[in-house]
Amino acid sequence: MSIERYFLGCPIWGNKAWVGELFAPDVAQKDFLSQYASVFNTVLK
Repeated sequence: MSIERYFLGCPIWGNKAWVGELFAPDVAQKDFLSQYASVFNTVLK
């Protein structure tokens, strides 16, 4: 089975607390979604 069949994400994609962890330390807030999408393939709701 391929991992591509799974959807993995968090209920929020713009968490400022992730700067320096999930997001690059110098990321602009406008780039949060693109950096989130480079790791996860969905946003839960």
